Amino acid sequence: RVRFVDIKTGFHLLRIDGDTPSKPQELNKHTSPDAIVVADYCHGAITGKLILDIRKTGVPWYLDTRDPDIGKFSGAHAWSPNRKEFNIAYDFGSELPAYDIMLQDFDLIVITEGASGLELVTADCKYKIQGEEVNTVDVTGAGDVVTAAFCMGELMGLSPPQAAWAANKAAALKVTRRGTEGIRTPEEFQEIVNLAKEQSFKVAKR
Repeated sequence: RVRFVDIKTGFHLLRIDGDTPSKPQELNKHTSPDAIVVADYCHGAITGKLILDIRKTGVPWYLDTRDPDIGKFSGAHAWSPNRKEFNIAYDFGSELPAYDIMLQDFDLIVITEGASGLELVTADCKYKIQGEEVNTVDVTGAGDVVTAAFCMGELMGLSPPQAAWAANKAAALKVTRRGTEGIRTPEEFQEIVNLAKEQSFKVAKR
């Protein structure tokens, strides 16, 4: 992956993704994580054996993948595709997706929709988290921030809709910053978590 950045402003201009295979990754069995995030760019780093080993840990794991064959990741607690990735994975085009199908594989789906915010889908409900009006500088890594912030939010005691709100807020902060800089400090994220606990949400039955 090669990024072209303006030297004077630091703005991200262009990213070129190559097809160079990545080294298959292995789970570090000498650690005891509270959760695992799987970021899969379909370059060979994420293997079937790795997914099997992750399942065996028994901890919740969070998925961000470009692979349309989503069934191979069955068992993840949450999947966070963007809307295009979601539609490709289930071939539903722009029509209302069959949530019952995807929730056979995952507990939760967090569908990102860029500046429009995101949609959280649970077994019973849908929650629409509206996007925030910000001065967008660089969207690089915004999807990664959503996945990581949603995971951390749940680990810090937030409910799924609260965690989705925190993820949306964190992504909104990220796009105001250049490059791949996301949340700067634990204290900054703690402030987001505190705000998330004060939110109320409109619930729509699926």
